[in-house]
Amino acid sequence: MRGLPEGWVWTTLGECFDWGSGGTPRKSVAAYYGGGIPWAVIGDLNDDHVETTRSSISLAGLENSSAKWVDQGSVLLAMYGSIGKLGIASRPLTTNQAIAHAHPEPVPSRYLFWYLRRIRSTLTRRGKGGTQQNISQTVIKAIRFPLAPLPEQRRIVAKIESLFAKLDDAVAALKRAEANLERYRASVLKAAVEGRLTERWRRENPPEETGEELLERILVERRKRWEAEQLAKFEAKGKRPPKDWKSKYKEPVEPDTDGLPGLPEGWCWATVGQLAASMANGIYKPAKFYSASGIPCLRMYNIVNGELVLRDLKRMVLSEDEMNRYGLKSGDLLINRVNSRELVGKAAAIPDRLGSIVFESKNIRLRPVGMGYETRFLAYCFAVLAPAYFGRHSQQVVGMASISQKQIGSLVVPVPPSVEQRRIVTEVDRRKRSSAHLGDTIKAKRRQSRALRHSILERAFEGRLVPQAPTDEPASALLERIRVSASRRSGHNL
Repeated sequence: MRGLPEGWVWTTLGECFDWGSGGTPRKSVAAYYGGGIPWAVIGDLNDDHVETTRSSISLAGLENSSAKWVDQGSVLLAMYGSIGKLGIASRPLTTNQAIAHAHPEPVPSRYLFWYLRRIRSTLTRRGKGGTQQNISQTVIKAIRFPLAPLPEQRRIVAKIESLFAKLDDAVAALKRAEANLERYRASVLKAAVEGRLTERWRRENPPEETGEELLERILVERRKRWEAEQLAKFEAKGKRPPKDWKSKYKEPVEPDTDGLPGLPEGWCWATVGQLAASMANGIYKPAKFYSASGIPCLRMYNIVNGELVLRDLKRMVLSEDEMNRYGLKSGDLLINRVNSRELVGKAAAIPDRLGSIVFESKNIRLRPVGMGYETRFLAYCFAVLAPAYFGRHSQQVVGMASISQKQIGSLVVPVPPSVEQRRIVTEVDRRKRSSAHLGDTIKAKRRQSRALRHSILERAFEGRLVPQAPTDEPASALLERIRVSASRRSGHNL
């Protein structure tokens, strides 16, 4: 541990400050709550000044519990759950037992506040317990505390807050840049789906096949595949197909183009159902079928911003038949069928070389007919068009929205010529790579900002943030004054 500068002294949080905690009036007594006494819980701590609390107690609640008044300017420290979360009381208030409090005097509140912020990770590591880690006042009081002379404490606090204000401005600018980047990504997809992304290219490269002609080929192929599947089923059963079996084919719903915007020349509208060879809901298995050695299963959380995110994968023990029924192939589209109203219908294309993988019941697999319609372009259509469409047409139950295969099949999407679809995918990829690089740069800058905050606090409490200056009262004399004051309070209490 680095030595302290001349004039500083090591003490402990228990020796330097009087600590206490609050209490919780009995929940069963309604009269104890809703009074005019602010009552802070950990959720009210904001790593800044606590001006308001979500709850309040009555005078009867205060008198019939271990809750007690905390002076304005007291430092508040979370001991349960979110260990180390901080606040400074902007007014007299009370707290529950999960918050420790100290009123630093004559030490400035902000000096103690910033030191506790400096050692938050230490406090967290000392937490004990099961599902909810906690520390005690005994742990807090035993922690070493570097006491600087009072004038230097004030200069340290001023310097920390000056530097942090600049960092706050920089982080705010980075957040704005992130928001602008998200808007840019969304605008690229919107331009792709509306044909504006390839507008110049299209003028110079007239297609040999229009989108309407492509759709006709897809519909012919869709019917051929259905017929082949039906014949295979009859053959498997050893039966001859009836004379009218082809009439059983169900034509997909056609697009209702009323109110839809115009499309570029050579494009047309289609429903997703017209483009889909098949759709299937995913697999559900009880927890006993999950195993570390099983087949990875994509869940609703693995679709993020139109891309597959292969982390936190669950694995299932499945039969060969289940693998065949629920397996995903390159070119499939995975669609989330259950989620919040804002996220239901999010989709991602299955890439090449993904290996054996299945999908769970909150997702739907769409297997396109193909024939020149790019699955990734279809994923862009879902990203742009699905939120508003499914927001209107999804079923809402207990805070969750759900969509059906029929509703997915009714979604209307554009059909550009296949050569233009490939050009769109290439252009979107290029812009995604560029924006991803910028996004990585922004994330790196934010990491640097967090590291710099840590470094500032480390230097501050090692005496390296501000120049040393002569003082009439070294920290040892200040500590002795604190001890005498504490002794007098203790004697008075006795």
